[in-house]
Amino acid sequence: MKCKICGKEKLISKSIGVCIDCIRNADEKTIEKLLEIHKVRSPFPYKVPKGKGVKCYGCANECIIEEGNYGFCGLVKNENGKLIRLVGTPEKGLLEWYYDPLPTNCVAEFVCELCLNPKENTYNLAIFYGACNLHCLFCQNWHYRELTLRLKPTYSSDEIVKLVKENVKCICFFGGDPGPQISHSLEVARKVCELRDDVRICYETNGLIGKNYLNEVIKYVKKTNGIIKVDFKFWSENLYKVISNCHNPKIIRKNIEKIAKSGVRLVISTLMIPGYVDEYEISKITEFIASLDENIPYVLLAYYPHYLMNDIGFTSKEFALKAKKIAEKNGLKNIFIGNIWLLK
Repeated sequence: MKCKICGKEKLISKSIGVCIDCIRNADEKTIEKLLEIHKVRSPFPYKVPKGKGVKCYGCANECIIEEGNYGFCGLVKNENGKLIRLVGTPEKGLLEWYYDPLPTNCVAEFVCELCLNPKENTYNLAIFYGACNLHCLFCQNWHYRELTLRLKPTYSSDEIVKLVKENVKCICFFGGDPGPQISHSLEVARKVCELRDDVRICYETNGLIGKNYLNEVIKYVKKTNGIIKVDFKFWSENLYKVISNCHNPKIIRKNIEKIAKSGVRLVISTLMIPGYVDEYEISKITEFIASLDENIPYVLLAYYPHYLMNDIGFTSKEFALKAKKIAEKNGLKNIFIGNIWLLK
């Protein structure tokens, strides 16, 4: 497909219409125009609101919500000058759940002892939160948006704790993302830790956890020898903005740095999106990770065409091996390729 800006024939998703180089080099006006792709988030704002209103500190987006409007996640509304959280409170989480037999298809499966040496009939309690503070055009769990629109099903923290049966050995909060409902996950973690000392608490997140909550997340994960798994999508800020609708990618880097320095177990992954995650992105991401700790496990995930970017095909085996070599060259010691059955 020809890029709408440079006119060159490249691997481009029709949903974007612009190549990786033109996005990386785009000026602010062009970025604003490209962000209109995300208007499919209706009725919620397609950009993080930053005008007049009341600031929400629920996640790292810190939306400033005007009266009568919603925050980016769709879970918080300004009613008469006061922020009302519709769900995502300590006692009311918008989510789906299921028992996932160990070993699971987890980003951290390569380094998690529960997956590497599973005991018979043991399970992960998977908590899938039905909202997100990004809107990725390639989202492979995009059905979270249906939960956001319906605002159901919901579960209290006590109801979730009752699901932690004797054979449940770990809980993973993911989604969507746990960020917009972080207080609910922390209440679950607190109550589980009061009852059991053999259940790991893990988070799989885009990294946009609010600064008021990140220390608490680290505390419970560290206490239970769990793992924080961060999906580090892009290095170039323009790619983060256009493809994932992230208003401030620097926050993600800061949070990764804080997690790495805390001593908690950290795994970082990158989805190898054909045409939009290239050698440069992998090189800059892995340089950054190595500067924090060369031993941080790094997972390169093969891409499955999905959501609004379902027209660009699968990750090639050739690129996956090339990306692994780049990560090795930049000093990382623990590199894994995930979803290898998807490689073409």
